[in-house]
Amino acid sequence: MISSTDNQTPNTNSKIDKLTKGKGGLLDEDDSKKAEHDSLFMSFVSEIGFDIDEVTTLAVALLLCFSGWKLVKSLGSILLLSYPHSDYDYHNLKSSIIDKILTLDCYKQTYNLEKLFITKFNYQLFVIGIKITMKNANVDDESRLRFEVNRLVKSCLEKADYTGKTSNIEITIDTTRI
Repeated sequence: MISSTDNQTPNTNSKIDKLTKGKGGLLDEDDSKKAEHDSLFMSFVSEIGFDIDEVTTLAVALLLCFSGWKLVKSLGSILLLSYPHSDYDYHNLKSSIIDKILTLDCYKQTYNLEKLFITKFNYQLFVIGIKITMKNANVDDESRLRFEVNRLVKSCLEKADYTGKTSNIEITIDTTRI
């Protein structure tokens, strides 16, 4: 004997089949495959722990740190009176001064330019230090070289437009005669 609930089960299943498989149904076969694919993708994404919010948060944080570092570096150099304000300008100025010193008539091949540094102590005081080793030189050669290097360095700094009209330039030339 068949009960009334058993009679309704085949009818209900046929109605669901008609809805899901027929043209007039709610879900056709392509939609069910797409839903299955989406559920597989979502399970894959959740398995590897991929969270777009965490990745974008990390990307924004790194971008903010990078831009903050660039800002602190540029503004910090102004506050710390770095001279000149960029490494590129400093190396260009330093290399031009060295090249001009090496081409002086009073600079001989036996001389050695060991160190050159340029520092800004306050808004008006620049200090330049130069160390030169002079082989086979006398007192006259040393004084002439000091005078020419002093004149050359002051003119290079003024041409580079890093100094104002009221700036003081202190040049220390350490010479060692051997």
